[in-house]
Amino acid sequence: MIYVQTRPGAPLGYEESLVWQYATMERLNVRGFAPREMQNQDVSVDDAQLVVGSVESIEAALNKLGKKLPKPNYYPQPLQPWLYRKLSQSTAQIARWRVEQGESLFVKSNQYKAMTGTVCTSSHHNPELHSISNEAEVWVGDVVDWVCEYRLYIIKHEVVACAIYAGDESVKLDSDVINNALKAMKQYDWHDTYTMDWGVIRQPDGSLKTALVEVNDAWAIGAYKGIGYRDYFQLLKRRWGQLTQ
Repeated sequence: MIYVQTRPGAPLGYEESLVWQYATMERLNVRGFAPREMQNQDVSVDDAQLVVGSVESIEAALNKLGKKLPKPNYYPQPLQPWLYRKLSQSTAQIARWRVEQGESLFVKSNQYKAMTGTVCTSSHHNPELHSISNEAEVWVGDVVDWVCEYRLYIIKHEVVACAIYAGDESVKLDSDVINNALKAMKQYDWHDTYTMDWGVIRQPDGSLKTALVEVNDAWAIGAYKGIGYRDYFQLLKRRWGQLTQ
């Protein structure tokens, strides 16, 4: 059975509709569930070939199966040579203090969905940064000039789709950098199905560099226009199988 999160009185989300489309085309058994049903553990997922939904829903489904969410790994060690900016771990309290002192900082929570990566400045109110606890772990880094940003969808260490989600579409990623990054990840002690966000940075001297934005796991990942419903389904299904095996 494939379980897909639905919203009462609302159409399916884009990602959920892709999976439902695949299940319909392939005549697979599929049923919907409301987020509250999954979080209250009212849905039996023992027969689940795949569960599709929010971070909270996937976490609840895994808990019901006696499994846990893996920890985020946004900047894997073998990809750090392609960051082209300083990134370090800190706490929300220290990040807030630095911003209040006049620094411009990129800040991103090290917990799923607690705070999306954003540039924080003293002149701009950052509600997400001010809403998380003082002790919350965050990444802080240099502010850089992104010309464009792309998401690569990867199954078995091979790119199955590439989608631009920000910036100038005429500026392309350096394919040699991407190939070398894939080789580095293949040798890394990690799973083989994930997404990598890459972009092109304009450096102070005007030169352009293909740089890593971040890496994301593939169990509740957004689908941008550029990945088809078949590849998106296979991406989620393979990772779900790895999490539940």
